[in-house]
Amino acid sequence: MDTISIKTRDSYNVYLGKGILQGLPGLLNDTSYEAISGRNLIYIVTDRNVSRHYLKGIISGLKKNGYKIKYSVFSPGEALKNHQSLFKLLQTMVKRGLTRDSAVIGLGGGVIGDFSGFAASIYMRGCGFIQIPTTLLAQVDSSVGGKVGINLKAGKNLVGSFYNPVFVLSDISTLHTLEAREIICGLAEIIKSGLIFSKELFEDVLDFFRD
Repeated sequence: MDTISIKTRDSYNVYLGKGILQGLPGLLNDTSYEAISGRNLIYIVTDRNVSRHYLKGIISGLKKNGYKIKYSVFSPGEALKNHQSLFKLLQTMVKRGLTRDSAVIGLGGGVIGDFSGFAASIYMRGCGFIQIPTTLLAQVDSSVGGKVGINLKAGKNLVGSFYNPVFVLSDISTLHTLEAREIICGLAEIIKSGLIFSKELFEDVLDFFRD
């Protein structure tokens, strides 16, 4: 498992590897994570597509390590990011006994990360949040930017905040379930970031198209 440190005002680590989902309980038990360690109630937010692959295994591993688990499974897609769904989630979190000392895990792609992260950022003025991105685009973009939010009828991501996760767990094994189009979207974001970061790479690409 590789570790990438994201240096911001609230620095955090991105853990990257293959087959590392099983290491989640160990990371949660790490006493260096003061915002998470010792919390016994974990709330997982995911969608139907992702839950059928990973939810059962994650819950089993966490329960074996003494955590109490609650979860919500939503329909997949951008339509989830609306205020009605957000208020429904927040009300459910209250009913299921989450406190400020609980932690929310966003298990899924960018939509789930944005949606669950925003809920975590405003629930009782902020509770612990962990990103487990399961798409390539989310792993290289939305899970590491700290931006969370929902949409309005007037446009996308018009309501939101900057709320860094305690850590990000990116297991590349989850990419095996994706369709080719989703992989291409992630690769396009990687190329875009590379072009912005590297003047030489940008010029090489321009030369390629000129030729």
